[in-house]
Amino acid sequence: MDTDFGTEPRRETLSSGHILVTYPDGRTVVETPEHVFLAECGVPEKYREFANNPISDRAGHREIMETETLGIMMPNLIYISGGVGTGKSHMATWLWWQIAKAKFYEASDFPHQARWTDGYSFTSEMKRFSEEKFSVLEQLHEYTRHQMRTLLIDDVFADRATDVDYQNLAQLVEIRRNDIAQHTILTGMLSLYEIKKRSERLADRLAGGRVIVCEGPSWRLR
Repeated sequence: MDTDFGTEPRRETLSSGHILVTYPDGRTVVETPEHVFLAECGVPEKYREFANNPISDRAGHREIMETETLGIMMPNLIYISGGVGTGKSHMATWLWWQIAKAKFYEASDFPHQARWTDGYSFTSEMKRFSEEKFSVLEQLHEYTRHQMRTLLIDDVFADRATDVDYQNLAQLVEIRRNDIAQHTILTGMLSLYEIKKRSERLADRLAGGRVIVCEGPSWRLR
């Protein structure tokens, strides 16, 4: 099947099930159906390669790998913290994808059950809804609805978060944590102690899940 979006990339489904993508400048890339799913779920192109490539040679990442190897059930709330370049997004994307695949990879409405987003997009969307006079629960509906089984918000404190942003995150975490069918993964550079200074409620909710700290120098500066 051919799809032409004018100035957008042209996609052709091959007999193998892979997708041949032809860009306006003539470049071609062959994508797997899995890459297409990742794109539909919101994963940026630069992070899609992380989905099936865990890092196992540093603290934090080893902890996750050992947990998976032992078959220990992961809690439905995970906060991954660490400095710049320590692999938070990499580990979170890999873990989010493993959970998503295990739960409903074959589901026809897969993209509606798994979502990858970032802190800036989340806070921007909440602000827009607030300006349109939606209540907090209405603002959070897309993120807290029962069908949104696996959610990752990367770098939740990347921008200068306001008190309202902290309140929204605390509400989001509380609602999703109480639904055992939902898995929520957040990443950020702040420790629980630093979060507590701004929102004791949010720090308390995150502490009730699993907190993983990524340590070491930036991967980009090695």
